[in-house]
Amino acid sequence: MLFRRVATTALGVLLAAGATLTTAPSAQAATASGIAGVANREANQPHTCSYYGECPGGGWCAVFATWVWRNAGVSDLGGLGISASDFYRYGVNHPGTLDQVPDVGDAVVFDLNASGTYAAHVSVVVAVSGDTVTTVGGNESGTVKRTSWNWRNGVNTSGQRVGAYIAPAGVSRLAPTNDFNGDGFSDLVAINNGTGELVRWNNAGGGMPVAGTYGAGWGPYRELTAGDFNGDGFSDVVAVNHGSGELVRWNNAGGGMQVAGTYGAGWGPYRELTAIDYNRDGRSDLVAVAPDGRLVRWSNTGGGLTVDGDYGPGWGGYRALTAADLNGDGHADLAAINGAGELVRWNSAGGGMQVAGTYGAGWDGYRDLVAGDFNGDGLGDLVAINNGNGELVRWNNAGGGMQVIGTYGAGWNGYRNLA
Repeated sequence: MLFRRVATTALGVLLAAGATLTTAPSAQAATASGIAGVANREANQPHTCSYYGECPGGGWCAVFATWVWRNAGVSDLGGLGISASDFYRYGVNHPGTLDQVPDVGDAVVFDLNASGTYAAHVSVVVAVSGDTVTTVGGNESGTVKRTSWNWRNGVNTSGQRVGAYIAPAGVSRLAPTNDFNGDGFSDLVAINNGTGELVRWNNAGGGMPVAGTYGAGWGPYRELTAGDFNGDGFSDVVAVNHGSGELVRWNNAGGGMQVAGTYGAGWGPYRELTAIDYNRDGRSDLVAVAPDGRLVRWSNTGGGLTVDGDYGPGWGGYRALTAADLNGDGHADLAAINGAGELVRWNSAGGGMQVAGTYGAGWDGYRDLVAGDFNGDGLGDLVAINNGNGELVRWNNAGGGMQVIGTYGAGWNGYRNLA
């Protein structure tokens, strides 16, 4: 579906006027998924060194890696130049950023000498799944390439040995919530009410074209939510089986969704199930509203979900709960519509959620609210289905509020559980 801009009609004025947040925004933070998105978009492009910067020595892998970090919003690039070993020294000079285990967004240096003054190559980690790491590197056979290899063996496909993984200072490691193709932009999935298919739309910048389906058989599922539950940089999905009450998980396997197992039964009474990486470990956790109105938290331990307390009572009067980094501080926040039709925002603060203000009234005519980074600027934007005309409306996060910028067309009333 093509993206259509909205003129400043009476509806546009109402929404824009109701979109002013009562608090000032925080500084935008780079994210690990954003770094992966920038690097992935360059893979197999016909670009050489001059596109990314100056390369006086002929090699340009470090120039490319620095370019990726910079264009993903990493603010601290101190000491990075044209040498791969600059990244190792960056790690030495930024305590806590050096590691021997890969994370999405890291730089990885190869064939590092004992003194740390020379490295043969550097590339950027874009995905980690089990023992497999995927990197994108510049100056690989003269171009930008994406390769996958076993990180536990410590050797890439060219036979170069890993020296260290280096995380960019201050990067947000929030798990992507609805990025199904790993390009750093939020996509969408929803269940077709008529066919029971799970349909996927890829964010193409100017529109949201249908990318295909994940097959039929999704009719019995409710409370669908998308997040990166296995930490590989790609969004997976979980949903409650309406009949059995089980919470089922599907892993994003590139070309499809594969059932990865269940998180047990007993999920039937919960509503507003929402993926949120509240502990910033790169894996999506969950929150949901319990029958008693508490917003319960489950921590993703890798092998399962463990109840990890709650965000207190009083959530029973809210609907369309959604999560993203709404103020650019690298922490996942929450938004939901209350009984008065206001869209309320909570900022993540010190292990809890604090009301930060509202995006105004007039939201009672919308459903299936989804937060995500739809324009790639590192801030959570919003989309929602207009119950009246079936249009999918998009609001961009303008720092101080949400601004209507257009729609993805009509015809969305035939879908549910947008995620």
